[in-house]
Amino acid sequence: MPVPPESSAARPERLPGTPPAPVTALAAVTLAAVTGTAVWALPAAAPEDAAPRARAAPHSAAAERTGLDHRLVMMSPGRRPSGYVTFVDTARRPMTDLGESVRRTGVWWYALGHIVPAADGCSPAWNGPPLTPSMAGRIARLRAAGGDASLTLGGAAGDLAASCLSRERLTAAYRRAAAAYDVSHLDFEVPRDETTGPAQRRAAAITALQRHPVRHGVPLDIGFTLPAGPSGLTAGHRRMLHATREAGATIGTVNLLVPLRRTAGSSQLRRLAASFHAARAQVASALELPPAEAARRIGLTPVLGAATDLSPMEARKLADFAERNRLAWLSLRGTPPGESVTEILSGSGV
Repeated sequence: MPVPPESSAARPERLPGTPPAPVTALAAVTLAAVTGTAVWALPAAAPEDAAPRARAAPHSAAAERTGLDHRLVMMSPGRRPSGYVTFVDTARRPMTDLGESVRRTGVWWYALGHIVPAADGCSPAWNGPPLTPSMAGRIARLRAAGGDASLTLGGAAGDLAASCLSRERLTAAYRRAAAAYDVSHLDFEVPRDETTGPAQRRAAAITALQRHPVRHGVPLDIGFTLPAGPSGLTAGHRRMLHATREAGATIGTVNLLVPLRRTAGSSQLRRLAASFHAARAQVASALELPPAEAARRIGLTPVLGAATDLSPMEARKLADFAERNRLAWLSLRGTPPGESVTEILSGSGV
């Protein structure tokens, strides 16, 4: 963020070519009014210490074309997703060129899913093809372009924790998936109706995996993707987070899947904000974190039913909301939005 100059008792001399002070003041007021209009629909309710973060803009083809700041994109990826995250459904888009996508869009982090059980119930496989070297090659080209990827396990197509009844074999399956693509972050998409048995097996397997890292000396970062409504997370998911932490696992992030639909001519952005604020308190309680730190661990993923459910103006409000509340990342699922919406959320558009 720009830092205001220090005050001075003497009025500085206006440099040649600089507009008069009244003109500058009028422009500032106009900009403030436009910005206020852009963010009013999403209530901030951010903690007092949650000042907007300035994120360095990476060098990319999109940045060169537009000359714009990549507000929600990191300079270089870390151990976990950050900024704007593109979810890639590998069953529907198995040949996605991740390296080219980085250069074309400026988006640096990709969540690849879903990893599900193979026929034996205890071997990891993509939702469709088995784990193959071709995906490893695409991830390598992504990293060569400066990006990175994480794996999403579970989802509607099946969950290893539900089908694999051996904790040892489940741990081995998670380790195999992480090692196959040398990832630093695994995300578990947990169904709404999960029972106690799978949750306990997963917690034990994650704990074992973190105690004996896939990469020597580099602990594996773990996240959960969970559906959220106006009242936040379900009671079962809150218990699951608490039990996973109690088992000895370290939970890095919680990604909220929130349906976003257009009703009466406008998207339910207030509902989205309500879901976040309710879930933030619940995540803080389950992980024993201060609310401000819990917000930094939360990713927000609206699920669109139609491409028109999120307009460019609403995308700007959503990006501002993420900045004010210092969220871990933004992403989208469901029907792909218009290209301008993706550009705005990724920081490559105005």
